[in-house]
Amino acid sequence: MKFTMEFAEILGIHVGDGYMRVRGGHHELDISGNLEEKEFYDKHVIKLLKKEFSLEYLNGIEFQPRNTYGIKLYKKHICKRFIDLGIPIGKKGDNLCIPTQILGDSKLIRRFLRGFFDTDGNIYFAKRASGDYTKFHKTRHYHPRISLDTTSRKLFEDLKKALDSLNINYSTYIRRVKNEGWKDNFSIRINGKIQLMKWISMIGIKNPVKRTRYEIWNKFGFCPPHTTLKQREKILIGRIDPNSFYKDP
Repeated sequence: MKFTMEFAEILGIHVGDGYMRVRGGHHELDISGNLEEKEFYDKHVIKLLKKEFSLEYLNGIEFQPRNTYGIKLYKKHICKRFIDLGIPIGKKGDNLCIPTQILGDSKLIRRFLRGFFDTDGNIYFAKRASGDYTKFHKTRHYHPRISLDTTSRKLFEDLKKALDSLNINYSTYIRRVKNEGWKDNFSIRINGKIQLMKWISMIGIKNPVKRTRYEIWNKFGFCPPHTTLKQREKILIGRIDPNSFYKDP
């Protein structure tokens, strides 16, 4: 199968936020995220899908029952491209992985990682509660952290291979769960300014919900937590002071 850069990113997006089902011979591809991500789907994901699959029409949908926004496709030939790569129908569970064709090409790895991060990853900033740090470090969320989480051990191992190939340093955590029917959570953490800047230069961030956090940190040296996308956009144009989210003594 021929892999384009767009298809590698779409695969990452699907692994993060997608779902496939087959009902009575009808194939359905469903990709959706938080309502705040409407701009990301309208301006980026839909454009990727239309270009890669030569779609003339594709519109975003608000899925009210689950409070998400995204797309639905009823195209057997598109679903088959995913299925032929081993992407599971129904619950993705432990069967998720990065196709070997992607793992063998650094450019495709970068685009897959961007798609996966934009949908299922996270970027946030921490402060130092104690220790020999300045007041700024103790009161402002300045220390960058990227997280990639999955319940699939195979995907977890593939993500580590992908990051190793790009020389991005990371740490790993496995959270064992005791609840019956629940799955262990496999976490990858990428910490610090150097690793974040590697990520930005090699992979990038397209989702405004996540990109604005980076942009605020890059502009002010910190990014307050628990803000909305609209608040962050106002911070970036100078209508809100990021310091106003803190109660300094």
